[in-house]
Amino acid sequence: MHGQLGEYTRILEAYRREVPAGKKIVMGEIGFKFVEPADSLLQAENLRRAAAHPNASTDDSQMFVYDPMYGTDMADALFQTIHAGYSGCIAWMLDDAMHFKEAPDKLKIWGFWNIFGDEIFGAGEERVRPWYYAWSLLCRTLRPGSDFFAADVRGAAGVKAVAAVKDGRRTVAVVNVSREPRRVRIECPGWERFRQATRYRYGEGLMRTEGDHTLLPDATGLRIDFRSGAEYDMPGESMILLTEQND
Repeated sequence: MHGQLGEYTRILEAYRREVPAGKKIVMGEIGFKFVEPADSLLQAENLRRAAAHPNASTDDSQMFVYDPMYGTDMADALFQTIHAGYSGCIAWMLDDAMHFKEAPDKLKIWGFWNIFGDEIFGAGEERVRPWYYAWSLLCRTLRPGSDFFAADVRGAAGVKAVAAVKDGRRTVAVVNVSREPRRVRIECPGWERFRQATRYRYGEGLMRTEGDHTLLPDATGLRIDFRSGAEYDMPGESMILLTEQND
């Protein structure tokens, strides 16, 4: 799906149009492999990593879960799913220990972690992987019952955004899936000024973490005016999220 997200959106919208009026649709399993010709180099690297890992299924593993890139790509896929009118997504998958393939010690590596790392597969496998920080942040701030709105992001290809409101508190998230840095301008003309916003950043070298799984904000108490537009510099393969959901 990497590099083919325009086609992904068209497929989602086709399914959404078939849903009866008044009914909701949920993406029951969201994740991706590198299957397009444009992704052949990524797939070759994925296979190389799987072959080098003593416990990875070479047939069904996503070895980029160890890289921040997978978190930004999953955020991008989520944003497109939201904009296509879906009411929720379930990430594939939680824990490597859930499934094996080819042999009992060849796991489908796709998860946030491996809960049996210390006992069987190596203690380092229990460490949460980068994409956990991206996905859990989005789950905490794009909350059930949210209303979603268009967010106009003026930057360059590879940049997408989502805006949400729940209980009067707003969230804006922007992801840059390209490898190049982008300067983006976010506009939400109908919104009043954020007066006590919290900012999070996700990406290589950007995350502030605490303990074994907590992503900390990099700024709090921000005043942001999206009516006239707010500009941010985003490194390649990164996400910025600004929210009033501070509890």
